[in-house]
Amino acid sequence: MTASEDPHPRRIRRPGTDLADLVARARTEVAARRGGRRLLEDLDAAPAQGGGATWWVVGRPATGFAIVRERRLIALYVAPEARRRGLGRRLLAAATSGRSGARDGLALPGDRASKSLFESAGWRARLLTMSAE
Repeated sequence: MTASEDPHPRRIRRPGTDLADLVARARTEVAARRGGRRLLEDLDAAPAQGGGATWWVVGRPATGFAIVRERRLIALYVAPEARRRGLGRRLLAAATSGRSGARDGLALPGDRASKSLFESAGWRARLLTMSAE
């Protein structure tokens, strides 16, 4: 296993410049989806919150990340070339661990991959947010 395939999520308090490219890729992918604008608003607020958001990162250089703020998983992204290797499951497990771990999460409408990941971890949909936007 190479360093870039390191499957163990690591916790960071503030994202560094090393995550900028991966976050930009996530933004591009999410912006094209229904509901993506709202999710991007949460993603934009995470770094500004400083200590209020916890980032989990996997890979060196980063190939995936999860962001938890106020016990809500507001983002979980794995680069397309790193998918189907269990990294999303590892990020989800890390992001939900401990007393301050996420207990709620967000999935965009029609995002079957995210919904399947949550369901495989025992999560169930309990709220659908509707918007006039």
